[in-house]
Amino acid sequence: MEEVVIEAIEKKERVIFIFHKYGSSKEKFSVIGRSLSKKFVNAEIHIPDGPQLRDEGEGFQWFPFLSEDSTVWKDAYYEVAPTLETYINNILKERKLSYKDVVMTGFSQGAMVALMLGLRLGVKAIVSFSGQLLDPNVDISVNGEKTKILLIHGKKDTIIPVKYMYESQKILEDRGITVKTFVSDTARHSIDIDMLKTGINFLKNL
Repeated sequence: MEEVVIEAIEKKERVIFIFHKYGSSKEKFSVIGRSLSKKFVNAEIHIPDGPQLRDEGEGFQWFPFLSEDSTVWKDAYYEVAPTLETYINNILKERKLSYKDVVMTGFSQGAMVALMLGLRLGVKAIVSFSGQLLDPNVDISVNGEKTKILLIHGKKDTIIPVKYMYESQKILEDRGITVKTFVSDTARHSIDIDMLKTGINFLKNL
């Protein structure tokens, strides 16, 4: 998978993966990566392109997204999940790091990937911007039960309405996972400054 890698400023102790939205790219999301790099000087940041070209239009996708049926999204995600897991595992093996050294974050479709992949692998933390949990029965590792999760959403989001954040929260809490949430009263399907600050502060307090 093609990616942008932002090296750690100081000693490498953590890896942050940023998954872009549907139809975007590693270059467009590298701005967020460079901002995070200044805040987390011990983190190496990886911003991959989705493994597929977008079905329609420019950019990349993690899985086909033309259907409005989330069940179709779930099945499509599981088709690419092995590729994503191999990508993560290769990076960690090369750096002699483990899942507990990993933070995953993403926006929209990328947030769905971060949640599904991060819970299965049992990473340190997940920050989901405007996403949702695709599968209520997702395979959660023993370490995944300890994963710190923050769900962030815009109240005025009409693409993925905020109700899906609350549904994801309930599913996870019913499975014994502690979840924090933040809702921006003014944001639509976007990441505003308050949402970004909330995500950064959450990661600072891990």
